Amino acid sequence: PEHGLVLVPSADGTGTNLVASRPADLLHPEFGPGSLERHLEQVRRRALAAVIHECPGAALDVDTPDDLDRLRAAPRPNSATREFLQLARGEARATLGA
Repeated sequence: PEHGLVLVPSADGTGTNLVASRPADLLHPEFGPGSLERHLEQVRRRALAAVIHECPGAALDVDTPDDLDRLRAAPRPNSATREFLQLARGEARATLGA
């Protein structure tokens, strides 16, 4: 929106992985589980224009080893992040003698 927000939910639908705001200080940032609902409460309370945009490329948090596995398995062959993770995994195996 010309004056408003775009919110990108986390993969589990409870967090907010990306906030685009015009102007930049329109929203007080929230973090952690439940942040999407807290952002939407601010939107309702202040009658702001907001769009929720599903964006698979921005939906995955990398907080746990399982998240890293999901990122490695994601269908994005030219991802710099994936290339780094594959390199780091190989180096870790070489270091551990695996």
